[in-house]
Amino acid sequence: MARGGKRLGVKVAIKVKSATTLYAVGCAVAVSLLVGPLAKADETANGFAVAATAGTGGLGAEATLRGVAGFSAVDFRLAGESYGLSHNVTYDAIAYSGKLDLSDVGAYVDLHPFSGVPLVASFGVETGQRRLKVHAVPAIASVTIGGVVYSTAQVGTLDGSVQLSKSTPYLGLGWRQPIGSHLFLKLDAGAAFGSTPAVTLNASSGLVAQADLANERSKIAHDANLLKTYPLVTAGLGWRF
Repeated sequence: MARGGKRLGVKVAIKVKSATTLYAVGCAVAVSLLVGPLAKADETANGFAVAATAGTGGLGAEATLRGVAGFSAVDFRLAGESYGLSHNVTYDAIAYSGKLDLSDVGAYVDLHPFSGVPLVASFGVETGQRRLKVHAVPAIASVTIGGVVYSTAQVGTLDGSVQLSKSTPYLGLGWRQPIGSHLFLKLDAGAAFGSTPAVTLNASSGLVAQADLANERSKIAHDANLLKTYPLVTAGLGWRF
């Protein structure tokens, strides 16, 4: 097969800016909060709360047990969220359809070390599905895969996926702003720290050499490494019982 021609690439280009800085700052602040005194709870600090949320992880809901073990500074929170996005793009005259599926549940410990201040530090673990699927039907005479030129008939269709870690630790900071005696606003900002994403790419025809597909997958994997640290920003409205 001839070499040259237009290069085919499935680009995953979601940039997570300064993820290392976020992690370092988060760790430093969290450690400083941990060393603060844990105040004994009063009657109003204990109880139960629920909230509806929306953010980079999708739409969700959560339930919080407040004042765990009699301490106003410690809450236990369970949350779930889900998000799906379909988006069609054209790259090098090739039409791609992509679908991002996010579905997570998480368990967290929220610390409130400063009496009268609604700041929280959150530690937890999340598990679920974070996957990007892509589908391409080349519409030009030839494309290049792994440096080798193939006709569109030789390729057929291309299907691939980027699978992020299914279980990840979470670190973040939050704010809980009361509105009256029961209603409150909440905001959480942090990140889930995963491992290297698993990438797949296959041609329906079976005529594309596996070595060439592997070469193309390595390019996708290089871009997908940006998704190892997934930013999570969530806002919500809740009710304390």
